[in-house]
Amino acid sequence: MGWLFARRDSDNAYNGFELTGGIFNRTVNIHLGDRYAILIKQEFSGRKTQEYLSVNVFVSGTLPELAAGSEVTYDNFVDTYKRERPGFLRAYTEREATIRENGEDRKIRMTVDQQIHYTECKHSEFDKSDSIKIRVTRINAQFSTENGNVVRFAAQNSAVDPNDDRTHSNPVAAGVSIANSGNVIESGPCAIGSHLCTLPNMICQPQDQSYISRC
Repeated sequence: MGWLFARRDSDNAYNGFELTGGIFNRTVNIHLGDRYAILIKQEFSGRKTQEYLSVNVFVSGTLPELAAGSEVTYDNFVDTYKRERPGFLRAYTEREATIRENGEDRKIRMTVDQQIHYTECKHSEFDKSDSIKIRVTRINAQFSTENGNVVRFAAQNSAVDPNDDRTHSNPVAAGVSIANSGNVIESGPCAIGSHLCTLPNMICQPQDQSYISRC
């Protein structure tokens, strides 16, 4: 749900909370490989207190069994949320997860279909972009048996308006390494080995004490 509170990384970008106020229904269909599928239904009813959102969650489906001590890692990815009609968003992505089990790595293909329903004001013109990209990086997933079985999933999420992307013809700051070029940065957040902007056509751009990846 990084879409809900994603950081805005371009001028006209917006996140899910700005669009819905935290009141919406979300349905997610996830397919893992050829044998496993998960259905997630969420009903968000807005803020319960200043710090928390109220949400009911229903989950059903099947997951592959993993040996104790297995590790699951995820590559960075981009979700594109498209407003297909008033009050309805959809995002469909294909991803891969790498599973290290008993000393061997294997990949599992995932398809994720998200559908989000919310209420728009009928008397107000929609003045935002009909599509928003959510870039998901620095993904970290952990499973803990302390205090019950708990899965923790964290990531950095940034929202970008695709139209803003096209207007930035030269977004590279000084000292940024560019893939497949002769520029090699030896220090800073964009030094080789210090960032995750390694896919084709991605560049690393320093930002404060961290960095962002741009395509």
